[in-house]
Amino acid sequence: MSHVFESTMEKLARILARQYGIEVVFEGNVPCTDGKKIYLPSFDAMTPELRKDMEGFLDHEVAHCKFTKFDELKKCVNKLHNFLTQNIEDYRIEIEMQKEFPGTAFHLI
Repeated sequence: MSHVFESTMEKLARILARQYGIEVVFEGNVPCTDGKKIYLPSFDAMTPELRKDMEGFLDHEVAHCKFTKFDELKKCVNKLHNFLTQNIEDYRIEIEMQKEFPGTAFHLI
């Protein structure tokens, strides 16, 4: 992973941990969160396009941590219901994130 990007992400991770109790880790290949820990993919090389994507992934997952009621998501009754709920939730949280932090609009496009 690019040293500069990792340093930026480490700084942001400390801010998130202090302010919201969210841990950021680089492992796996799919960005996701459980509401307390954000998992971002780990890469050996970072292109400018991938960096923008990673910043968008982080903004999106932070939005989940701030705005998603994870207990409500567990109430989905089947795969289709879960799929639809997740997609609507993704749209909703990104709108909320942009209202609170307008600069995230650049990454969440």
